[in-house]
Amino acid sequence: MKVSKADERLLFEMICSITGVSYDEEFRREMIINNIGYRMQALAIADLGGYLLRIEKDEDEFDHLVSLSTIHTTSWFREKSHFDFLHDLALKSSAHALAPLRLWFSACSTGQEVYTAGLVLEKVRQMRPSFEYRLLGSDIDVISLNYARKAIYPARKLPEIPAEYQEFIHEGSGKTEGLFTVAREIRDRTTFSRIDLNVLEGLPPEKFDVVACRNVLIYFKPAKIFSIVSGQQRFLKVGGHFIVGHCEAVEGELFGLHPLGGSVYQRGAVRTTPAAPTRSQSQTLTSATPSVVSQGGAVQPSRRALIVDDSPTYRKFLTSHLRQWGFEVQAVDSAAEAERAIMAGRFDLVTLDLHMPDRSGGEWIKDARKRGVQTAVVIVSEAHPKEAIAVVEVLEREGVEFIDKVTVSGKPDQLRLTIEAILKPRGQDGGVVKKTGRHTLGTNFRGGHAPEVILIGASTGGPQALTRLLNNWSTVSPPIVVVQHISKNFLAAFAERLAQVSGLRLGNIKEDPILKPNHLYMALDDYHLKLQTQKAELCLVAGASEPRHGHRPAVDDLFLSAADSAGGRACSVLLTGMGADGAQGMLALRKAGAQTFAQCEDSCVVFGMPKEAIVLGGAEHVGDIDFIRQALLDLISIKSPNRKVG
Repeated sequence: MKVSKADERLLFEMICSITGVSYDEEFRREMIINNIGYRMQALAIADLGGYLLRIEKDEDEFDHLVSLSTIHTTSWFREKSHFDFLHDLALKSSAHALAPLRLWFSACSTGQEVYTAGLVLEKVRQMRPSFEYRLLGSDIDVISLNYARKAIYPARKLPEIPAEYQEFIHEGSGKTEGLFTVAREIRDRTTFSRIDLNVLEGLPPEKFDVVACRNVLIYFKPAKIFSIVSGQQRFLKVGGHFIVGHCEAVEGELFGLHPLGGSVYQRGAVRTTPAAPTRSQSQTLTSATPSVVSQGGAVQPSRRALIVDDSPTYRKFLTSHLRQWGFEVQAVDSAAEAERAIMAGRFDLVTLDLHMPDRSGGEWIKDARKRGVQTAVVIVSEAHPKEAIAVVEVLEREGVEFIDKVTVSGKPDQLRLTIEAILKPRGQDGGVVKKTGRHTLGTNFRGGHAPEVILIGASTGGPQALTRLLNNWSTVSPPIVVVQHISKNFLAAFAERLAQVSGLRLGNIKEDPILKPNHLYMALDDYHLKLQTQKAELCLVAGASEPRHGHRPAVDDLFLSAADSAGGRACSVLLTGMGADGAQGMLALRKAGAQTFAQCEDSCVVFGMPKEAIVLGGAEHVGDIDFIRQALLDLISIKSPNRKVG
C-alpha cells in the first residue's frame, strides 16, 4: 500500500490522539502501515482516504484500527519474578471472601498475564481455602479484550506454563483439540474491561492491592508516562504494590512509591498531587556510583558505562542495573550526545539502542570504529527483521555484541553476562584448561579422510569468529552446517551474510533437505537443525522440539543427531560462546569417530562452550581461529573416493 506523506501524517496524528503512544521509530510506523494495508485488502478499500472515511462511520472498524495500532506482545509467566512476588504476597495476605486481594492489570492485551496471576493465586487458594482474590484486566483494544474473555489459547503455548500449574489447565478434544483454557474457578474471579490509560474511566470504586502496568510505559514519552503513572496511583491502596515491566522504571519519589527491587514498588503515605518531574528528572540521568571496594578493603576505580537510548524509561532501567553491577553511568538520548560524551571522557562500555532520532546506532558504531574508538559496545535494542543485515554487519566487528530488549527485560542477568564477557581480558575464564594459542594435530590426522560434512556451533562472539573462519572459503568444500545463537529475527540475514562472506551457496532445507557440496546451511527461522541419513544421503531436517540450553536452534541438537547419522563422516567445530551447548554432542561425535575442534581460551570472547567440550574430552584438537581454519582446509584437501563436486 502506497501512502502519501500527508495521509501518513494524518493517520498517525489520529492514532496518537487515540492511544497517546509515540510512534517515532520508522519500523513501528511501517509495521502499522502494513497492518492497515492488509486490513484494507480484506475490506476491498483502495486508498487510505477511503479507509479513514470507513472508520468515521463504522464503530467496529474504529476498534480494528486501535487493535492494528497497538502492541500485543505477551506470554504466559512473562517476567516470572513478578508472579513469584504475587505468590508470596498472597501467602502473607489476610484477604478473605469479604475482603479479597484485588489486582488490576492495566494493559493486559489478550489476557495471558491476568490468567497467569490467576494460576498463581488459585494455587494459594488451594493451600489456604479462606484466601480469596479478584482480577481485573483492562486494555484500550476491544478486539484483544474479547480474545481474553474467551480464555481459549493454542496448546503450543502450554510449555510456557510450569508443571505445578497444569492442574488448572483444561485441554480441548474433538473440535477444540489443540486448544486449552484455564479452570472455571479462575475465570469466575476474572473480569475484563476497556479502559483507556489516558482517561481512566469505568474503574470500580474499590481500590486495588496491586496495580500492574507492565511493558507499556516504554511506548510513551516522559510527560505521558508521568500522567499515566500518577493517574493509576489514585486507584492503589496505601501500602499496595505497583508493578512495571523489567525494562521500565519510574521515579518512585514523585508518586510516593518505594522501590522494592525487580520493578516492584510499594505505595507509602497518601500524596494529594504527585510532584511534577523537574527538567533534569525528565532528561538524561547521570549516576555517581562510588568506587568498588575490594575484599581487601582497597578502593578500586569503578568501570564507566555510557547508555545511549532515546527512551527515558529504558535509560532508567539500564542505569539501575549497571549501577548494581558496579558501573558509574552516564546516559544520553541521541547519537550526537553520545559523540560529545565519548570525546569528553573515557568509558569502558557503551550500551546502544539502534533507534535514535538523529541517526542509527549501526552508523554510529561504524563511524566510531573508523575514528579509532575501540570502546566495547553492547547493542541493547529491539530485534526487527528490517534491520537485520545492518546489525549483522556491525556484529562482525571486534568488541560488539547484541542482545534484544525482550531478552533483557525478562532476564537482566543475560545482559550482565554479556557485558562481563565482552569486557573480560582474553584468557581470564578460569584455570581449568591451560591457556594456549595452538595445539598440534593428532598423529592420525593425515591418515584420515576428508569429512563429508562440517558442523560448526557458536554463540557470543560467534559472528566475528565465523566471518574470520569462513572468509573466502575453499572453492571445493563439503557442505557446512552452522548453528549460531542469535535473535531469530536475524537468523536469515546472518545466513545470507555468512554465505556472501564465505563464497558458499546458501541452502534451504525446506526446499531441498539433501546436503550438497559447496553449500552453507543454517536455520532460517525458529527451528532446530537435525542431521539424518536418507538412502545413504546426508540430509538436514527442521526440528520442532523444545529449546535446548535455552536455544533453538541448539548446537547439541545438530551434533547429537550427527553422531547417530554421520559418525566418522562428520567433522565438528565449537567456537566462542556462553554456556555448554554443543559439549555433549561433540563428545558423542568424537566417540563416533568424527574429527573434533574447539577454539582455544585466548582467542575466545567467551570460553564457555569450547571449555565444556574440552573438559568432557570431546575436543580432540584445540587452537585459535587461524589454526582451525588451516586444519579444516587441510582436511578437505585429502582425496577421497566419495568426494562430490557441486
